[in-house]
Amino acid sequence: MKKLSNTAKLVIVLVVLAIVFLGLSIGSAFYSVDRTIKAIDSIDSVTYSEESENKIDTAIKYYEKLDRNLKLDTKITNYYKLEQAKKDFVRITIKNAVVSDQRKIAENLSDNDIVAFILEVDEKAEKYLDAGELEQIENYEDLLNLKSKYSKLLESSSSEDSTGSEAGSEEGSDEVELC
Repeated sequence: MKKLSNTAKLVIVLVVLAIVFLGLSIGSAFYSVDRTIKAIDSIDSVTYSEESENKIDTAIKYYEKLDRNLKLDTKITNYYKLEQAKKDFVRITIKNAVVSDQRKIAENLSDNDIVAFILEVDEKAEKYLDAGELEQIENYEDLLNLKSKYSKLLESSSSEDSTGSEAGSEEGSDEVELC
């Protein structure tokens, strides 16, 4: 029997390593897709809670890590559920702001508290929605009404933010002039 040359041995080792790495890569791709689908399915019903927000964030993180070169994102059969969950979370955040305004006296909330809820809606909309999607949320008009009602405080909180102060941190009257 003839001995293999060092070059032949090296070629065999390289071929075996290539096969192993290819197998690991394929396994990793399947795992990434499966993990993303399961993360989206775990969202279930969306509530105004940190738990819902964390589940949405986890699903987004997994989805964004999928290898686009392998077109793994096209393998996510339930992506529409994630898109709906993001919209639902923003809708519920708007509803929370509106209900908080309606129950302001009963809940002992200040105008600055309501402004904080409005700013939270803006933050979640920027985080979860693409341009133009916020206007399509069913209770978007309620948000516009709140923003109009608290426009002076919103303007002052945005100018405070640009000067380095924290929004709503000034003490004083909670009265707002309505236009």
